[in-house]
Amino acid sequence: MGKIKEELQVFYYGHRILGKFQERFYERKKKIVPNDLEKDITPLGLAIWYMDDGSIKSRKHKGLFLNTQGFKEDDVKRLQDVLKIKFGIKSTTKKDKNGKQIYLGGKSGEKFIALIKPHIISSMKYKIPRVLRLTELPKE
Repeated sequence: MGKIKEELQVFYYGHRILGKFQERFYERKKKIVPNDLEKDITPLGLAIWYMDDGSIKSRKHKGLFLNTQGFKEDDVKRLQDVLKIKFGIKSTTKKDKNGKQIYLGGKSGEKFIALIKPHIISSMKYKIPRVLRLTELPKE
């Protein structure tokens, strides 16, 4: 008897509202950070960004990475400025072979998680460092 194969087809439908996001965050098919991002970014937006492009440093640390390698250097700086000015979260960058990542160490990682934790869906809780999952985070 032959092998049985299962096939799954997924269809995506576009909506014209998504075109507005594409116009705002892409320029000539390259990711960009709009100059006025700080007026629109929210903790929910940060949570979505982190669930998509974030990672923990390790299971034992509070440090986090935001994978920004697809952005130009000045856009990474703009993202860092938004985190600092709007949310009081300091960051540094780490260079890898594909570009720069934003790194949120210790207290900054803790502050960031406190801000986004209410918006993290259960299947993405693994992206919260274990030491921060098990403790009540300070509110500001």
